[in-house]
Amino acid sequence: MLCWHYCRHPPFFSIIASVCDEYKHVEVHYFCRVMASNENLSLFEIEEILAQDDFLDAHITLIPPEDILSEGDSGEEDEVDIDRLSKKQLLSHAEASMRRVTEEGIRTEIISSEPQPALEDLISPKLQANLSQNLVAGPSRDSQARPSRNSQAEPSRNPQAGPSRNSQAGPSQNPQARPSRNPQAGPSTTSRDSSQSTGGTAGTSVKMKKTYHWVEKDIKAFQEKEYELPSWLQESDGEPVELFELFYDDEVVNHICDFTNLYALQNGEVNLNFGPEECRVFIAILLVSGYCQVSRRRMYWEQSPDAHNNAISEAMSRNRFSQIMRYLHVCDNNKLDKSDRFSKISPLWKMLNERWLQYFIGETNLSVDESMIPYFGRHGAKQHMHGKPIRFGYKCWSLCTRLGYLIQGNLYQGAKTGNTIPELGVGGSVVMDLIDKLPAKSYNLFFDNFFSSIKLVEALKNKGVKSTGTIRSNRVERAPIIDAKILRKKSRGSMHQLTDESSGITLVQYHDNNIVNFISSQAGIEPKGKVKRYSQALKKFIHIDQPACCDLYNTYMGGVDRLDENISKMRINIRSNKWYWQLFSFPLNASMNNAWQLHRWVRKNKPEQLDLLAFTRQICMSYLQKYSKRLALGRPSRIVQALGAVDKRVTDHVRYDGLNHHIVPNERQSRCAQCKKNARVKCNKCNVALHNHCSMIFHSK
Repeated sequence: MLCWHYCRHPPFFSIIASVCDEYKHVEVHYFCRVMASNENLSLFEIEEILAQDDFLDAHITLIPPEDILSEGDSGEEDEVDIDRLSKKQLLSHAEASMRRVTEEGIRTEIISSEPQPALEDLISPKLQANLSQNLVAGPSRDSQARPSRNSQAEPSRNPQAGPSRNSQAGPSQNPQARPSRNPQAGPSTTSRDSSQSTGGTAGTSVKMKKTYHWVEKDIKAFQEKEYELPSWLQESDGEPVELFELFYDDEVVNHICDFTNLYALQNGEVNLNFGPEECRVFIAILLVSGYCQVSRRRMYWEQSPDAHNNAISEAMSRNRFSQIMRYLHVCDNNKLDKSDRFSKISPLWKMLNERWLQYFIGETNLSVDESMIPYFGRHGAKQHMHGKPIRFGYKCWSLCTRLGYLIQGNLYQGAKTGNTIPELGVGGSVVMDLIDKLPAKSYNLFFDNFFSSIKLVEALKNKGVKSTGTIRSNRVERAPIIDAKILRKKSRGSMHQLTDESSGITLVQYHDNNIVNFISSQAGIEPKGKVKRYSQALKKFIHIDQPACCDLYNTYMGGVDRLDENISKMRINIRSNKWYWQLFSFPLNASMNNAWQLHRWVRKNKPEQLDLLAFTRQICMSYLQKYSKRLALGRPSRIVQALGAVDKRVTDHVRYDGLNHHIVPNERQSRCAQCKKNARVKCNKCNVALHNHCSMIFHSK
């Protein structure tokens, strides 16, 4: 317990607040003193001394410079953290007293650069009795002799102390009244809240850090719960187009079309007429550029055989595609939120975040990490991550499953945003915001040392969420962990564990290739595992022990990395000068990845399961064939006919949609797709030879 007060005027009245957390009791006492010497310790030096000692409570009084004459109030100081004081305040003179338990009893020590009277000489016997009743005894520790401290036994009393005066609890009846400034006046006591002050004296209380009791013991590992796929996914046949349109449904597509047409109209283009079917063709072309890349997008429409893409050129003209790229929008520019740096793209992210969460399959093991969206232009939220595969771009906080399904993605807008829970910091606030909308369920969360802290793990546990992560050694709340240099001298596989008795949070230090610190509320050391490592000294592979928390972390932490890997393989290659273009492309790739993850669950261990490339290609070909309305010029192309079997040329999504399948003459004789006999007619939409009497059978399941 540490209470302090900043006093403004010498001679002054300081406030000492004794707070008992267990009983929620607050006592405030006034006493008057005259500083006889300026050779006092600074607040910074006193804090360093207190950090090295075990004590019951401590009281610190700041001494202002002598040239301060103002008696006005400096502002609200109800909750001021000692870590937020300015440099001048930290270096200013201060006095402090501390109480601790020794073998001789409770002793009070005044910390100063020269001998000072005991605290018992400054307060009344009745006040001492009240303070003693409210103290919670802590671990005893022998008092170390220091030249700067004078200690007095607790029972000692100053027989010369003036009589004490008790006042009634509650606010003062006369707000203008101030205690006497007479330095000879005897000490006076009163009982009121520490945030109240009288006249020129202002009391300030500090939010105290929670005390943790660390012991060397393990925690019981929680068993993982099995989960079942939701009913809507069990009933699905895993068709690629059907799964992809769970995210880019008609509402999202119409939203893109409406605001694109609005932006074109605002810029004088009245005949854009960008519709939903054309939007899906536009999306398909973007996805095709992920696995068929060219240096310039215009090369898709060139007639040279080395770069020409017949599927794209027949679906949409080059000028039409460029026109859509020019006016593409997802918001109204006249209604932008000035506090949101990504307001031009936020509506799309909000809609997709709702759908990613809605169709989340309910997996219990989740991971939190950052994803980098590449961008090399100028923007206030652009980040530089040294050592990352993508060094420049936007940062996206991502919540993913083990295999990389993106549940929630929040864009990082700079240092002034994201810290929604100040006591947890930016990292802890990000984690709490990401899991805030998850369905009520027990989850196991994994994150790295950027996010982790003891306060975060404790806050998650209070919400019923188990968590495991690596933690930096300066975030362990002064837990007595072993020095990394000492642990490094021990054999590989060595461990050291500390557990807080009250919260059940455990810290594990593990010597692997380097010293790694883990924090967990889910598992500790047991049951240990074995891992294979190469020994440079023995010149061979050896097996060393591995704690259970490390095994869980390695198994489930890589979900965001899986997402980044899948997106990097199929990342949209068409570029634009607009700063928000990458923020439009990334959720499109992420939605494709999420749809593929659902496909894998539906067709798990089945021969019909597709990899990510085949899954993406089937969606693109379905859109290009189904929604393309451009009339082909010149002779019919033989590229589609040369692909092979009918099942590979016509997707089920196009074949069985029952829309606009007309039999038209074919310039060359081909095999009927149904009866395999020669035919000179074909289906204009499926682009396969087909007799009139075979058409109904071919287009029916």
